[in-house]
Amino acid sequence: MTGQTIQIVRQMKAVTKSGVAGDTVFILLASVVSQAAAAGSYLLLARSVGPEDFGSAIAISGLVLSLVGLAEFGTSNLVTREIAAQKITLADAFHGVLSRSLVMTGAGAGLAIVLDLIEQVTGAEAFMVAILVAGMSLSTGLQGIMRGRRRVRLASWLGASDKLVGLAIVGATLLTGQRTAVLTLLAALSVGPWLVSAYIGVALLSESGTRRLRWVHPYRGSLGFGLTSSVTSVQTVDATAIAWLAGPAAAGQFGAVSKWVAPFNLVVAALSQAALPRLAAARTTSLALRELTHGLWAPALSCIAALITAIASPWVVELLLGSAFAGSASVLSLVALATIPAGASQIALTLLQARGAEGRAARNIVAAVVLQLAAICVGSVLFGAVGSGAAILVTQTMLAGLLIREVRTLLRSERQVPPRMHESVR
Repeated sequence: MTGQTIQIVRQMKAVTKSGVAGDTVFILLASVVSQAAAAGSYLLLARSVGPEDFGSAIAISGLVLSLVGLAEFGTSNLVTREIAAQKITLADAFHGVLSRSLVMTGAGAGLAIVLDLIEQVTGAEAFMVAILVAGMSLSTGLQGIMRGRRRVRLASWLGASDKLVGLAIVGATLLTGQRTAVLTLLAALSVGPWLVSAYIGVALLSESGTRRLRWVHPYRGSLGFGLTSSVTSVQTVDATAIAWLAGPAAAGQFGAVSKWVAPFNLVVAALSQAALPRLAAARTTSLALRELTHGLWAPALSCIAALITAIASPWVVELLLGSAFAGSASVLSLVALATIPAGASQIALTLLQARGAEGRAARNIVAAVVLQLAAICVGSVLFGAVGSGAAILVTQTMLAGLLIREVRTLLRSERQVPPRMHESVR
């Protein structure tokens, strides 16, 4: 092994041992494994049951997952911050997660009854709907506690193991000759979260010293986090809006490439997950920013990939989609470039949430998302799919500027307060 190779190996070991940078690497690897396992599950099921049955399974599971995402209302990130900043005890966090899971179990049971009454699912499938909602709610909350306690790597790999269990269940079910798509997919999505919850829950039950379970308001203080997560999820209706206003051809050109840039966002999301508990634990925002610089290689890598994609989009689209989608090349360039300010927004959002300024961030994000959807509608009518891509780039750049301004305001406000009073400012 050459001296240069040895030096590179030592540098990689140093990166993985360091705080934010090392955690980011582990989360990114776990995310790749998770995405691959999920894609494998859907691929196996789709090839085995056919388009119609698979479509029904996707529709039901998508409805359930959307309910879980909306009802979670940002509470997992909130509990991560509160534990990392030592604002709540482990017992309070644990009981809060259990209380929210109890609420979600009731909501899941109600959804299951409705789906059964309108004959969208069978009795067994309705039961699995309730089980899935309760399991995912519990698992998400408990993983939030783990991240707040600086066990970010374990939480990320537990999340990946959840998807690997789902892949194994789909494979095993199909090997037995079962072809009930809805029940198979619901079971695959349910078992992993419950196993993860059992693993974390037993450990936390012992560590928290809990002797008696009690009710804790599950959504106290989550408005800022919840608004951000809920409004962000609305962005997924962009292709639907384009189809209604500009026709299916424009929606096809946009939708064919708009999700290709998701891996770039995945890199920045990994940094955000790794950084949140450390930023919350920092004494001041200035120190939190210094901690954040250790992971800036992640957005830098994402920016380079975005620029390469934007430049090479005509060749990439021609290779993968053919000449019929030539108009999608410009769309791909625009949405790839939009991931650069979107990454800056994500980092600024994480810092603001970690430092207790999630309300400021939420106001800006709500305004930006509303403006983006309006701009997409107008752009698609006037210029087709390209107009929609341009609207995303402009509004994402605007949002990045707004959130960075909020970070600077937070820094100025802290500099005007004596160090001993920083905790009250937050």
